[in-house]
Amino acid sequence: MRITRIIPAIALSLLLAAPAFAHPKLKAADPAVDSTGPAPSTLSLSFSEKLTPGTATVTLSPAPAGGVTIADGADGQSLTVTPKARLAAGSYKVDWAVTAANGHQSTGSYQINVK
Repeated sequence: MRITRIIPAIALSLLLAAPAFAHPKLKAADPAVDSTGPAPSTLSLSFSEKLTPGTATVTLSPAPAGGVTIADGADGQSLTVTPKARLAAGSYKVDWAVTAANGHQSTGSYQINVK
């Protein structure tokens, strides 16, 4: 009888602890992943978790002249990336690395195409 009380208690505590084990995942990007369109003046990346401010890196390959600037979003879960020069027509790989507020790190990449 005691086990029937312990098992649900353990299951509940595991469910409640799950967010603490979460790693940030890319939820949305603008321009969208694998999209084709005109040269964007900014790229927006939104993540599934709160991020540690000032720790994100985002690079574009090939790199635009002067690189990019990265700004943390007011919501704590997004980044705005601004190329310092207009992107020429072609394919660009966007590599990102972020650290969540819980200390977990994630990396990823995707492609955008500029007409």
